[in-house]
Amino acid sequence: MGLVLAPIAAYQVHHLPMVKAYADQIGLVEAMHQLVPTEMAIDPGTIVLGMLLDTWSGRSPLSRVAEGFACQDTALLLGKAVAPGALDADTVGRVLDRRSDTGTMQVCTACAVRADQVFGLDKRSVPCETTSVRVYGESWPPEDRQEQEQEAPFPMTYGHRKAKRPDLKQGVFSPLCVDRAVPLWGTPHAGKASEKTVQSPLWADSATCLAQHGVAPGASLSVADAALVTEHHRAALGDTLFLSPLPATENACGRLSAEAVAHHTWDAVGVLAHTQPTQHRPATSSKTSAGTVTLYGTPERAGVLHSSAPDTRRPQRRERASQAS
Repeated sequence: MGLVLAPIAAYQVHHLPMVKAYADQIGLVEAMHQLVPTEMAIDPGTIVLGMLLDTWSGRSPLSRVAEGFACQDTALLLGKAVAPGALDADTVGRVLDRRSDTGTMQVCTACAVRADQVFGLDKRSVPCETTSVRVYGESWPPEDRQEQEQEAPFPMTYGHRKAKRPDLKQGVFSPLCVDRAVPLWGTPHAGKASEKTVQSPLWADSATCLAQHGVAPGASLSVADAALVTEHHRAALGDTLFLSPLPATENACGRLSAEAVAHHTWDAVGVLAHTQPTQHRPATSSKTSAGTVTLYGTPERAGVLHSSAPDTRRPQRRERASQAS
């Protein structure tokens, strides 16, 4: 009598087990289960992990997440055998509703803190910059659109388009990041919100938020663009250290540059780029000149950064202009 072998199932999991391993390290499923309580048969952490894996495999519509797991080893990817039908659009939608009720940034912060505990994220610098999120189509039927948009956490409206798509509505999100790009906290705003106004509450709460997660006052450096340099933002920062470009509209900006050129008080800092130079893109060296400015009655350290790249491009630009004339 011959030996009968059990059927073998083969799955193309690609890189997804590595994503699952990182999720296990930070305890993603456990965090979701604690923060987003539900009475569904399948816990919300497993649903969120499924959506995360689906995003990393190509991002299907929510209505087709179940189809993506129909030909996958759910025991390997989700930690337990789950029928694909359990990941249908209704279940995914309910979990998203519960997560919204809890607070999406609260959930994001919980995951970021867990990642920091495992991987030791760099919290010496805390960059903050607003970003816009485009939306396509209409969110609600025309008859209840106005009422629903007013009740939304932040209205999707037309605003300044960095992506050059004035035909699409957008929302604005201002995250507080650590380790260059890991969002620790943030606030959503209407699509037409201005950078000069949306970041004030974030900067005011930044020291408290960082202190709650083990960052002592003065141990981190807040990094932002020139929109930070306003009287309101400066007052919100308090004693928090910050690094920001000085707006060209400030008189002190032109004065610092003129003094650096006139006095020739430069300190060479060398090449700052991490990429290796090439024949067509040679290395650019930099030098700085230190000074002081007074912003809204408070003296601040300031510096002028000079790069050798403009020195190379400027003669070429003049040559092309003379040839064209």
